[in-house]
Parts: sequence; C-alpha cells; structure tokens
Amino acid sequence: NAGVTWTPSSAPNQSWMWIASSADGTRLAATAMEIGIYTSANSGATWTPSSAPTADWTPIACSADGTKLAAGVGYNGGGIYTSPNSGGYWWQTSAPRQWWGSIASSADGTRLAAVYYSYSLDSWNGGIYTSTNSGFEWTQTSAGNRYWTAIASSADGTKLAAAWMGDGIYRSTDSGASWTQTSAPRANWYRIASSADGTKLAAGTWAGGIYISTDSGLMWTQTSAPTANWQCIACSADGTKLAAVVAGVGIWAAQATILAAPPPR
Repeated sequence: NAGVTWTPSSAPNQSWMWIASSADGTRLAATAMEIGIYTSANSGATWTPSSAPTADWTPIACSADGTKLAAGVGYNGGGIYTSPNSGGYWWQTSAPRQWWGSIASSADGTRLAAVYYSYSLDSWNGGIYTSTNSGFEWTQTSAGNRYWTAIASSADGTKLAAAWMGDGIYRSTDSGASWTQTSAPRANWYRIASSADGTKLAAGTWAGGIYISTDSGLMWTQTSAPTANWQCIACSADGTKLAAVVAGVGIWAAQATILAAPPPR
C-alpha cells in the first residue's frame, strides 16, 4: 500500500546493503555485507541464500521479471557477477575489480550500467561502465574520472542518469556513449532513481534533500523532503510514487502530482 504499513519479512538478521525487485514485486534479491545474496520468489515471505560466493556485496539490480540479476562487490574492490536464473548460479563478468557503488539494469536485463569509485593520494576517482549483452562484456564510457555514487536507467537502457558526490548529476540519452551535465545543483548526491521511460528522475543527497526532474534531468526541483542523510531511493515505473531511506532513521514515501507530467497548455 505504497508504504502506509510495513511487515517484517522472514529474512535473517544480516548487514543488508541493497535490494532489487521485479516489476510485479514478487521476486526480490538482496545483498548482505560479508555474507552473500538472498532471493525471494514470494514477495519476501520466505528467503533463500543463493549460490553467490561470500563477498562484500553492495549493489544489485534485476530485470523486470526478476530472473536476470547483476550484483557488484564494493568494499576492498571486486567484480560484477550476473545470474540468468534468479540467483540459481552466478558467474563473474569481465568487469574490472573496483569498488562498485551502484548498478542499473534494463527491463530485459541485457543492458547494464555500473559506477565505481576509488580513493588514492587524498582524492576520489571513479568511472562508469556499460554492457549490452547481460554483463558478458563491459566498456568504460566517456564519463569523466569522478566520484560516481549512483546510476539509474530507463526500461530500455538508453537513458541513463548518474550522480557525482560533491558535484552534479549527468545524463546520457544514448546508453552511455555521451554524457551531459544537468542543471542539478552542486551537492553530495548519493542515490538516484528513474521512471521506466527515463523522463522522471529522483535523486537524494547526503546531508541534504531530495530533488526531482520531469524532463529527463534537464531541470531539477527540490521537494519538501527534510534535510537528512538519504541513503537509498526508488520509484514506481510511472515515476509518481517514491520511497526513500534515511540512514539510521527510517523510510519515507511520497506520492505527488508534481512528479507527474504537467498537463498540456
């Protein structure tokens, strides 16, 4: 019911890091720090550990039907793994070993996009990689060497939006081949979500607010969300319903007409 009430699932107590959902909400996949990856085929009523190896798992994404999964190893540097059968088995892709911070998938699971970050010599660096064949091969995009923290994708994988900690938000309309900085203000951007058509975006900041865009990232508007450490954000396929997590505090939900496309004049 869009976050009005919540029920604890049967998932064991773990250091949960990330969760992904199929379009209908029945298939879920979640990563646990230093443990593994768990899946559910009944909207979280029961959970099963997958065959993923023990690692510092962080981001995970899935196809619309929940069968194709892609997960990245974050802390201490690791690779990206994919599963074609809801976590039944996994294989490591050719993605380089990095601190993967976020991953996004097209609806059919063939197009993937992932961001990484690294720290060296008192500076943060990172890049954006994409795959057009379900993770078998990866290509680094032309996005600059920056502290990328989040990425979101349209259902067809052509429209991407990526957030840069301490600076701005960039967008791509050609599956990552080229990137353009949007008008988003300088902020500690931490997470970003996209509607299925890529026109509506929502982005949360660390020690800041939540901003939305209804024109694929060209213009941004700050919402009424309070100043907080927004750790995660998700949106419905039409972009009108949002759910966001404040680190160590709770979960917020929003549904507003401002998120919908404006009426014709």
